[in-house]
Amino acid sequence: MHVLIDQSIAKLANMARMDSRVEGLANEIAHKSKNNLLADGKSSNGLAAAYMYLSAILLGANIFQIDLSNLAGVTEVTIRNRCKDILTSFNLTITVQPM
Repeated sequence: MHVLIDQSIAKLANMARMDSRVEGLANEIAHKSKNNLLADGKSSNGLAAAYMYLSAILLGANIFQIDLSNLAGVTEVTIRNRCKDILTSFNLTITVQPM
């Protein structure tokens, strides 16, 4: 499943023309939060959009949920729900410097 997430993140980052640091952090969060239960029955595009959104927020990049949802083909609610799943299911420690 992680290969699919990695591909979805790369595709979404390319379509959104996001900084490579955002894509890199999204992949790092995805790998640190490896959990089959998180991905079970969930769209890889929805998870990728959530990882991208969280990464953009952490790095201070400017992206709106509506823009990511349109590019990923998911709803804004899906992005919010996947973000909530990620943030409540894992205790992640990530040190970032704003762009």
